[in-house]
Amino acid sequence: MNRFVWDLRYATASGATGDPENAQGARGPQALPGAYQVRLSVAGQNFTQPLKIVLDPRSAATPSDLANQIDLAMKTAMELGRATCAAQQIGSLRRQLSDAKAKALGDSALLASIASLDAEAAKISGTGGGRTEEAPPSGLNAVRLQLNAVVNVVDNADRTPPRRMRCSIRPAATLPASSPAGTR
Repeated sequence: MNRFVWDLRYATASGATGDPENAQGARGPQALPGAYQVRLSVAGQNFTQPLKIVLDPRSAATPSDLANQIDLAMKTAMELGRATCAAQQIGSLRRQLSDAKAKALGDSALLASIASLDAEAAKISGTGGGRTEEAPPSGLNAVRLQLNAVVNVVDNADRTPPRRMRCSIRPAATLPASSPAGTR
């Protein structure tokens, strides 16, 4: 017998890395109970079968609870993707600055500018704040850790997410309009 196991989740946010502190890879939000179709394409042939996802019979979650849960899960996944993309862009910028620093030997004014910009980028990126580090997380690293914590709470049970978690996610439309060049 052949068997294939699906985790029945939406795709992860682009570039999401999950929660390395808890040894969890990136996972998208869980699909809601309901009727779906599974499509398989093999050697030019398409096959479609119905798939029904049912709520765990032990769960007392209402459709409203599940709607609140998926809403927060999708918003969190989107914000986690944005934070991850920003972290990757900052990492790229810092590598470019390192390359520029190596080429700017002897130009003290340019080296000072590069060092200043790199220091600002490092502040935005922040510190790791892992379990073995004494300093708390900061910058984008802190944001990503908090978003991963929200993902873990939302994913933990079929229920309306706690108010504290729902209030912790601001939609992208409410974020400041100013952003580093090339990040919008």
